[in-house]
Amino acid sequence: MSQTSHGAPERSGAPQYSGTKELGSNIVLFILCFGVLLGCLYALGTYPDGGWVWFAGGILLYGLTFMIPLWILPSKTNEAAAAGGQELHLK
Repeated sequence: MSQTSHGAPERSGAPQYSGTKELGSNIVLFILCFGVLLGCLYALGTYPDGGWVWFAGGILLYGLTFMIPLWILPSKTNEAAAAGGQELHLK
């Protein structure tokens, strides 16, 4: 196997992207996050009459919409970073 000048092995064939061959889990994740986002918009839309509790709930749901795929769900990068206590830095 030959290597390029920066040390990575050469690839042959079609490129592999994150999430390839995981269509079912990607659809479920999209539906979950979209539902949480719609809940956020509903909660923010009831603010003047609903009070501060609905507004605070909407802000929390908005944050949760982005925290689910980025921090909560497992990924190859998160698993590698946690293995052996080594820190990974992407180049």
